[in-house]
Amino acid sequence: MKDDFRSKVHDQVLSICPQDSIATLATIRGFSFSKSVLYLIADGSDPLPATLDGGTYAPRLGNVKTDGNDALFSGVERFFVNTNGFTNKDIPSGGPNNETHHPWRQGLNSAILGEGNPLNILGVIPSVAYDYSPLWNFNLYAWTNFSIENGIRTRLTGEFEVLGMAAAGYATNPDGTPLSDAGIVNNCPIVHRFL
Repeated sequence: MKDDFRSKVHDQVLSICPQDSIATLATIRGFSFSKSVLYLIADGSDPLPATLDGGTYAPRLGNVKTDGNDALFSGVERFFVNTNGFTNKDIPSGGPNNETHHPWRQGLNSAILGEGNPLNILGVIPSVAYDYSPLWNFNLYAWTNFSIENGIRTRLTGEFEVLGMAAAGYATNPDGTPLSDAGIVNNCPIVHRFL
């Protein structure tokens, strides 16, 4: 019965109570302006992030114009996704209380290892800015080898932190070119911001 239920609902649906007309959905944790936020994943224009986040692959979202990021009347909002942040495997042995969770864990590599949400970063959320959009345009960033080898890599929690690290050359596109639009759009409405 449970497998039959899972085949008919969105991946983020945890339970449905028809009697009370309530559906319980899983949320994804991220950051905006150094505050924790929770958001839902509805669908994405690329199969990889749609699968990783448990969303629906919707290739037509790829038709959304993305070159007007953060413009006043833009239909999309920039969204920063790390590819090679710290994972729990990076924590040295012998830590306090035998801790196994890295305090700066973040990134797709960590999410793929099953350590939790990738802790992505969104620039704008509702009630904070007038140009909020639930359509998010991926900007994939990777820490450079220099950043990793010299202890600069850390968890980032704000758009301007990412842009500052990119401007200084510590973070780039995964292929080493300057940070730019990845051409991937996800529909991810914000549902909560922790103050």
